[in-house]
Amino acid sequence: MEIGIGIITYKGHTRVAQLVESILRRDPGVDRKRLGILIYDDGTPSGIPASTWDLKPRVRSAGFTGFHAASSILNRGIAPSWNAITRLAFEAGARIMVLLNDDILVCDRWLEAMIYFLDNNPHAGTASWLQFFFDPPDAPMILADPDKATPRTPLRKPGQALRDAQPRWSVGEAKPGRVGCPAGSAFAFTRTMWDRTPGFPDAFRSFHEEASWSWELVQQGFPAYSL
Repeated sequence: MEIGIGIITYKGHTRVAQLVESILRRDPGVDRKRLGILIYDDGTPSGIPASTWDLKPRVRSAGFTGFHAASSILNRGIAPSWNAITRLAFEAGARIMVLLNDDILVCDRWLEAMIYFLDNNPHAGTASWLQFFFDPPDAPMILADPDKATPRTPLRKPGQALRDAQPRWSVGEAKPGRVGCPAGSAFAFTRTMWDRTPGFPDAFRSFHEEASWSWELVQQGFPAYSL
């Protein structure tokens, strides 16, 4: 695989299934043969369910290069899980890593602008996506047709006006903005940037790990961006 799509979870395989379903249904905007999906379970007592393994033939038949799943014995936290799945992706040959929370759903052409940005901005430490909020009951509607689903504001109120206000960008027209650190729920970076750091700080069990890691790169002159 050239681009790894990493998903970490703890007791969240229903959400993982929905995320993978959205990845399979939506056009990523890049050749699927460049992509591999990696799932890492951070110590769910029951382990990785058979339903997650059952996704493998569907991922393969959809044209993706690979499907990998792994797990830890204990719930060690976000940073160790990110480290494990990122190393797995780069050992498998990836040059770009995408990390997604298990409660994310993607839209059409979701990878196109990100890969374009990272390929053409070697000074960027990392980059993350603009995201809408949704509630679990909204997921089936979003999976069926994102353009007909209603996103929500941070206060969980329907936000159709928020959707209507967003421009429909084309590759090369988007204007990324510099931020303090990436949104840890959905961000991407290159192998080159990963190799400049010791990895995500294991001392953080949850929260601040993306900020601390990003500032390692900022201090070296490689800032974070939001698309």
